[in-house]
Amino acid sequence: MNLNRAVGYIIRNEERRTERSQETVHESTVRRSIRNEADNRRHPKRVCIRNDVEEHNCGTMSEQCGFCGAVYWKEEKNTAHKYTKCCHDGKVQLAAFPDAPELLKALLTENSPDAKNYRQRIREYNSALAFASMGAQIKPPRGTGPYCYRLHGQVYHRVSPLYASDQHKESYEQLYIFDSSEAAEKRLSNNQNCLQHVFEKLDFMLREINPFAQSYLQMHRLVQEHPTTSVKMVFLEDKNLDMRRYNAPTLCTEVAAIFVGDNGEPPANRDICVYPVGETCQSISPLNQCCDPMTYPLLFPRGECSWNTGMEHVEERRTAKRTRVTQLQYYAYRLSQRNGFSILPNSGKLFQQYIVDAYVKTERSRLHFLRQNQKDLRIELYRGLLNALECRAHNENIRTGKLIILPSSFQGSPRHMQQNYQDAMAMVRKFGKPDLFLTFTSNPSWSEILNSMEGVQRPEDRPDIIVRVFNMKLNELLEDICKHGIFGTV
Repeated sequence: MNLNRAVGYIIRNEERRTERSQETVHESTVRRSIRNEADNRRHPKRVCIRNDVEEHNCGTMSEQCGFCGAVYWKEEKNTAHKYTKCCHDGKVQLAAFPDAPELLKALLTENSPDAKNYRQRIREYNSALAFASMGAQIKPPRGTGPYCYRLHGQVYHRVSPLYASDQHKESYEQLYIFDSSEAAEKRLSNNQNCLQHVFEKLDFMLREINPFAQSYLQMHRLVQEHPTTSVKMVFLEDKNLDMRRYNAPTLCTEVAAIFVGDNGEPPANRDICVYPVGETCQSISPLNQCCDPMTYPLLFPRGECSWNTGMEHVEERRTAKRTRVTQLQYYAYRLSQRNGFSILPNSGKLFQQYIVDAYVKTERSRLHFLRQNQKDLRIELYRGLLNALECRAHNENIRTGKLIILPSSFQGSPRHMQQNYQDAMAMVRKFGKPDLFLTFTSNPSWSEILNSMEGVQRPEDRPDIIVRVFNMKLNELLEDICKHGIFGTV
């Protein structure tokens, strides 16, 4: 009896052990299949890339906009198969700049010692010949890489009185009241790496064709003729301004009016008013159409005015509806490349400065719009944030200032960055951690970039071309990964 019980106990234990082993095998099989499925999802099978794959090439800039003549690569078409980054289907039409002066064209294209010195020191030449100063903290990147113009902090433009005070030396527009040789000597004292005879040639050219230089010289003559009368010169923001609001101008050019006597109303807030003497400089509004030609006389030698608040779309001028041309649309039109020689893209380092200055003006206008339209942005929805700030200010015994909310639609704002971060974390939570981390950099030796250079241009002189080629290459890489699946199914 005892033997039978012992045998039965052993048999039952063996059966239980067998069942447990089968369950363990089944559970391990399930876990292994789940693990393999997760591994396949997170680490898909790599597709062997052939070694005979041809290098991607964007071709040449052979496509043209049918409205403004801007040249494009074929891959730059949008989803509607159009080129709209230049003029928005012909809605933006600006007057073409006149032909470049022969002196500037020679200095920007030739290989003579004068031309090489001019291109290397073009920012110094422009600053010495400018009618207005540009103030900013310039902080170029460290190292010995290609030239890069980088700013830090606020950017401002200022204009000085006609005559310098006893404590300061003559500079900027104050030098145009002297003759060319004397003005060149004074400019050379502050820019010793430049050439005096190049200064003299550029000064003579601007006195001949630039209306700003002629306006300052006219004002100087009037001051000498009427030493006891109040004289001022106003660069009007709006050319169609009713002149009857002021005293009748004694002399008037295309860009400025000189008034003898000061009995009329003061100029508008954005007008530039120059007095004979003064202790401080006057700031120029970035919305003033004279800001660019006064700051960059070597880019606008004939004083071509830039964007103003009265620009309208072409198709809206004949209707009651009025739509303004924005600063972004204006600079997009001006920076678009077209056939023929243009001073802007051939100015190298000065071209970089102009692009950065245009970007700062555009961002400043956007921030100004947000500041002035807080009610339209439904800021009352942020009542919880306002209450928290007021409570914190009360506890710390400080005074709250005026609260300006930047919406998440403003790129670069804290809420925009936080929203992108939350979207990325939501995708990680849904699909798992990323499998690939790719770094895609630009190569200035790409054939598309080198073939787009004109004359003596170098890749670092054309950041617009580098960015456009980089964007096309990046889109092609994303298409290979997402659509063609070179690393597996996405």
